[in-house]
Amino acid sequence: MPEFYEAKNGLLNQQPELNIYKELPNNKAFAIINLEFEIVFCNDSFNKLFNLSPGENLDLLPPNSDFLSLLKGFKDKKFRNLSSDIILSLPGKYESSLYQIGIDRVFLSKNQYFFVVVNHWNKGEHLKER
Repeated sequence: MPEFYEAKNGLLNQQPELNIYKELPNNKAFAIINLEFEIVFCNDSFNKLFNLSPGENLDLLPPNSDFLSLLKGFKDKKFRNLSSDIILSLPGKYESSLYQIGIDRVFLSKNQYFFVVVNHWNKGEHLKER
């Protein structure tokens, strides 16, 4: 069973009450990310997809990552939400795949976060890198 963690004030706190719930396979990957692009919370699907955990920064992704560029561009705009289809090259994978990315700007306790949902768009069909 996956472990769920939350980054709080720079520390990782295990959330044992979440560990009693099972994550179904093939669900959407999601994460809560702060303005410094640090993962505050993510589900197991996000962890497996990007090989990143709470407390880690998205800057660990390749600098030319379309995903990272999309988030950085969204941060600078005054939009509350955004949805985009992008092709992702993921760590440890040789093929790229089409994903739908949804980003919502969320305000909690006077802090701003991005709620990011990543959904595999074409249900298992892969696009070859050119």
